[in-house]
Amino acid sequence: CPTVYADTPRGQVLEAEGFSYAISPLMEHRDLDALRLQPGADGVLRLELRNEALETHFINHVEVVAVRHAAGARVVPDQGGRPIAVSGFTPVTGARDRAGRDVRAALAERDGRLFSSSPATVGAAQEGDLDDWIDLDVADLPPGDSIAVVLRMRNSLLNTVLLYEGMLGGRDAPDFLAQDMQHIGKTVDFARWYVRTMGMRLSVDGVPLSANEPFQGHARLGDIGPIAFRDVAVVLPRPKADAAGARVRLRFVADNWRIDEVRVAGAISRPEYTTLAVDSVIVPTPARGAGPVVDAAAVPAIAEADESYLETRPGQRMTLVFHPDAPDARASGERSTYLIAWQGWYREWIRPSWLASPARTAPFVPGDAAVLTALRSWTSQKDAFERAFYSTSIPVR
Repeated sequence: CPTVYADTPRGQVLEAEGFSYAISPLMEHRDLDALRLQPGADGVLRLELRNEALETHFINHVEVVAVRHAAGARVVPDQGGRPIAVSGFTPVTGARDRAGRDVRAALAERDGRLFSSSPATVGAAQEGDLDDWIDLDVADLPPGDSIAVVLRMRNSLLNTVLLYEGMLGGRDAPDFLAQDMQHIGKTVDFARWYVRTMGMRLSVDGVPLSANEPFQGHARLGDIGPIAFRDVAVVLPRPKADAAGARVRLRFVADNWRIDEVRVAGAISRPEYTTLAVDSVIVPTPARGAGPVVDAAAVPAIAEADESYLETRPGQRMTLVFHPDAPDARASGERSTYLIAWQGWYREWIRPSWLASPARTAPFVPGDAAVLTALRSWTSQKDAFERAFYSTSIPVR
């Protein structure tokens, strides 16, 4: 999946990764990610777009969403990919996982101390019972009928093992990508299984679930990828109007998430926003000739969600330039938050080693057995796999 970086006094800083696990055109989707960057001294926003993986990226649309909001509010995407402003944060009074551990300390701050599932929970996983969960208790909520659970998290590499060793782990991997994932019926069945099984489901104690809810929760978050942390707010109902407290369960396949922070907000609003189109695309080191050069064809390729795509290959990078409006000097007590909205899909490159030494010999069958096989493999190689994955991104030129 593509990544974007911002230029800071500390150098290039990773901001987001886009449309993870969208491994075929039928799985193309749109992501919204909050950015930390602000305009430079010249008033311009610059993002560096990179392809750091053995993948071909097909980027359909990129824009920046600009939100003006009260200084005390925080703007992040909600579970539907829309900007939301949250405030009125209240303490999490309890946080226990399925193993009974008190995990409040791991979730309290964005400090790099990450929640991961207990080895006992991972070891006990079985077909029909793959999940871990965290029960959050909150109190002293302001009046209202909803709450927002604000998470900072990313996936573990369990999904990557499921992709590499499961879906693409046989000699039929080229056919899986070129045929199965291009067939709308098979892709729909695959997507339904994935939505039902993976991601994160959130539910509120005391609020009935809809009988036809496919993922058994009041809200669901899709998987977001293992590279960049994403801040996201999940809006949930309270047990009753103006309830001062609530218990929320976060449910997910064991060891599928790394969670840095969880906060709960009692005040929620939908801010007005503007969108910024890409003004120019600059290639610092083109394949031919000296750089930097302006890529005039790239701008129309990503200007709209249409049939035109920007295609990038491993090692490529380019700078996306945006020109935000100058803030109204009269709007004291306000600030701007910027988010990137991007849409596309990618094609995973088949590694020769996967075909030479396949992890499976039978066809891939979506289901609990496939996830459990991936979980066992992931558990057995976790440390070595993480070291290799996070130290071998493709150098960009």
